[in-house]
Amino acid sequence: MEPTTIALGLSAVSGIAGFGSGKKAKRAAQREAARQAREIEFQRFQVREIATQQHLNRTEQYSQTAAQNRAAAAYMGRSDRSIQALRNREAALYGRDVDRIRTQEQQEVANLYKQARAVRARGASEAKSIQAQTYGSLLSTAITAAAIA
Repeated sequence: MEPTTIALGLSAVSGIAGFGSGKKAKRAAQREAARQAREIEFQRFQVREIATQQHLNRTEQYSQTAAQNRAAAAYMGRSDRSIQALRNREAALYGRDVDRIRTQEQQEVANLYKQARAVRARGASEAKSIQAQTYGSLLSTAITAAAIA
């Protein structure tokens, strides 16, 4: 067997092996990006759980404050507008706090989805880069093989 035939065969095998490895690397980059994105998106459940707990804590605090206000009003024998104003103020604060908790939750969940999209885009970009490198390597191998022949 001639040395050029051996070199040509090895060059072809090298090119095919490199192409196969490049395809595997591309798929691995896509899988890893998808896995990371799923992990980030899964965090939304934790964010929602924390927000729900904060809401429950604030509801309990509101209920305790309302009960204390009713007890104080009954003890003092008052049921006038000042007591009602106090109740209205506490209800308004409660509503504002709950709105803030839910708004923060929505913003954090939206931020997690944004991060997941960025990870997926980075994975797609990396996969395209690997694919371009693979085709470049295959072309280089073909040029080398053509020069040998």
